[in-house]
Amino acid sequence: MDIVLRRKVQTAAVELVLIATLLLSLGLWTNWLFALPREQALARASAWSDNDCAALSVIPWQKGQRFARCAPFGTVQSNPVGFAALSAGVVMLVIGCVFAARRRRAAFAKL
Repeated sequence: MDIVLRRKVQTAAVELVLIATLLLSLGLWTNWLFALPREQALARASAWSDNDCAALSVIPWQKGQRFARCAPFGTVQSNPVGFAALSAGVVMLVIGCVFAARRRRAAFAKL
C-alpha cells in the first residue's frame, strides 16, 4: 500500500473515532449541563418515581409534557471539578477533530 494512501486511511479513521467520541461526550455534557436538583426537577416534571437519583435532567416532550431522567453525576454545582474536566475533554476533542480534518485535507492534496 502506498504511503500517501495509508496516511489518508489512517487520518480518516482517526477523524471518525474522534467525531464519534465527541458526539458521545456532547450528549453526556448537555445532560450534565441541564441537570437540576431533585426537588426542582420534580416541580417541573412530576412523572418520576425512582428515589436513587439526587439530580434529574428535565427534557421537554411533546405538547407541553416533560420527561425527567436520572443525571448520574449530579449537577454542575455539586461536582464542578468533574464538569470542568469533561468540558476540557470536549474542547480537546473539538481541537482534535479540527486538526484531524486539516491533516486529512493535506493528505488528499498530495494525491
